[in-house]
Amino acid sequence: MTKKLLVLVDDAMMAVRLQDSAEKLGYQIVLAGDERQFVASLEEAPDLVLVDTSVVSADWPRLVQVAKAQQRTVVAFGNHMDMAARDTALAAGAETMVANAAIATDLEHILRKHTAG
Repeated sequence: MTKKLLVLVDDAMMAVRLQDSAEKLGYQIVLAGDERQFVASLEEAPDLVLVDTSVVSADWPRLVQVAKAQQRTVVAFGNHMDMAARDTALAAGAETMVANAAIATDLEHILRKHTAG
């Protein structure tokens, strides 16, 4: 069974990298660039939600809370120096916050760890 990822991201380059990497690992990925797409895609019961804390097109902390209210596992990612975003993501309910570099270089480990497989 293919695992599903929902990703809130509005950076086209990051979206392409994530999509290519996740699909190569056998994951089905849904990219959401705004709040409407994100909330609608939560209905598809993703196995993992990834949230880019640099998104400007959506209230990402609220969306983390919405995902958690639907009992979804959420991993936030963003600039490794942005401690305020890290604190906000964790306070909103994200399981963890990882740096953009970790998403780029260690996506397989992150996906396997947070989707139990």
